[in-house]
Amino acid sequence: MIDVIAAHNWEVDQQGFLEIEGTPYTLSVVPEFTYFTRDEEGHIVRTKTPVGYKLNCAVQGPKTVNGHVTIDNLIFVEFYEEEDFYQFMIDFKRETSSFLTNPILTI
Repeated sequence: MIDVIAAHNWEVDQQGFLEIEGTPYTLSVVPEFTYFTRDEEGHIVRTKTPVGYKLNCAVQGPKTVNGHVTIDNLIFVEFYEEEDFYQFMIDFKRETSSFLTNPILTI
């Protein structure tokens, strides 16, 4: 995960952004240390020192509420592995391309 953080010049505990090319959406990213791991029996345990990094993310995009268009958080997701982060980005971009003719969420 440290490679993803470094590649985008993000800082731990600082909000960063990544535009999702070809879509009206932006990914808000806050890299953080994670203190959770699994013990020998597979139980999740909290450690006193960081054991890695995670990305707390929110997909932000246009939304209409009562006729007013705003930019808002639409999806929240956490990533603990680089592969999961990049796969999400690929899948999200592919899936949104099918409805980009009307990209504003109406509530």
